[in-house]
Amino acid sequence: MTRALVIAPQWIGYAVMAEPMLAVLAARGEHLTVAALPSVAPLFQAMPQVAEVITLPFVHGRLDWSARRAQARQIKGRFDVAYVLPNSLKSALLPWLARIPRRVGYQGEAGWCC
Repeated sequence: MTRALVIAPQWIGYAVMAEPMLAVLAARGEHLTVAALPSVAPLFQAMPQVAEVITLPFVHGRLDWSARRAQARQIKGRFDVAYVLPNSLKSALLPWLARIPRRVGYQGEAGWCC
């Protein structure tokens, strides 16, 4: 079973639109953990395909390097793949700092990258 970390969008509308993707990943047999800000974490906790929700201590709009490094240390070694849904460098930092071996995310006009 693939252990997957999903970096959730920050806004409720985008979080709702992520649900079909989570359903597909779960149907493929992936064990899903979602990392989400407190504003959208309850939505993901209500989704049956999500096994665990990590509520991130980050403040919207701030890099907060030390908090991101600390969170990465806590999750290091737990995941095989990370799906980064937001198109931002800050969102991609956590999987990179945690050294998750496979990271999938949107590359802007170039499309999706793994």
